[in-house]
Amino acid sequence: MSIFISIIIFIAILTALVFIHEMGHYLTAKRNKVKVEEFGLGLPPRIWGFKKNDTLWSINWIPLGGFCKMAGEEDPSIPDSLAGKSVKARLIVLSAGSIAMLLFPLILLPFGYMLPLPREVESPGVIISAVINGSPAEQAGIQADDILVSIDGKEIEYFTNASDEIKKATDTNLGQPVTLFLTRETENGSIQYNASVIPLDNPPD
Repeated sequence: MSIFISIIIFIAILTALVFIHEMGHYLTAKRNKVKVEEFGLGLPPRIWGFKKNDTLWSINWIPLGGFCKMAGEEDPSIPDSLAGKSVKARLIVLSAGSIAMLLFPLILLPFGYMLPLPREVESPGVIISAVINGSPAEQAGIQADDILVSIDGKEIEYFTNASDEIKKATDTNLGQPVTLFLTRETENGSIQYNASVIPLDNPPD
């Protein structure tokens, strides 16, 4: 990805986050009857804007921020000013941007998981840490770091599951081949293979 595209993506994400933050201020200001003089994305000088409901909505040249300019932020004598509202109202309006940023992920994540996108999931199986010399596993070509996925078609998800299935295979199929399904990581990618293993009555220590 080129640096230019990376910068564009960064600006787009930053602009979206700034919009959510400033919209928190805007909505609570309007709810508390505080006049919003200008809602701007980016920092001045202004590129373009339009006025609606006594608020100037603007897009500005410097794409590294935004603002929600309210009437009388420090002067209570101005009509519909922020400073002229109660302490509770001012606290709500001033903290609304941060609260919006906290709530936004809680709203966004459920929708993200609802999208029909391919998702990587943890592969089943357990990693074989070592193969004992002279064991049936070595004779079947199994190597350390291979991943044991299933035993006779029964999926292996954790170590005790593998241990139970191996013991069951030894008890019921002594002297008979047991089919193990494994995966192995190679320089050319992952490969899958079956190994036919014959359980021993007296395996190596």
